[in-house]
Amino acid sequence: MRSSKTKHELDTHVALRTGHPKKLVRDITAAFTEVMAEVLLRHHVLHIDNLGRLSINTVNVNRKVRLTTGKFKKGSNGGTREVEVKQNIRVYFSKSSHFRKRLEETYGKARSSRGR
Repeated sequence: MRSSKTKHELDTHVALRTGHPKKLVRDITAAFTEVMAEVLLRHHVLHIDNLGRLSINTVNVNRKVRLTTGKFKKGSNGGTREVEVKQNIRVYFSKSSHFRKRLEETYGKARSSRGR
């Protein structure tokens, strides 16, 4: 599995904070994110202490959508095709009160983007 720069930085910080070898931390965080994804897919919700909640929301739409292919900046049209979209799938993140307070301390108070 290839690691992103951000995950690499996270692994480095955790290794420094805990004193564990970086390779061990890298393996643990890779397993942790894989298990998180499995739990989220299985239960549609995942609570992470002091951070927040991830939840999956699906809406049945059953509609046809027209997709156009091509290089439009160059003026070529590769044609169109219709695909049937059965569901819209979204993953939402809700901040915990602890994380919200830390965000406000760092960035100041902000309103919710979902209009709550």
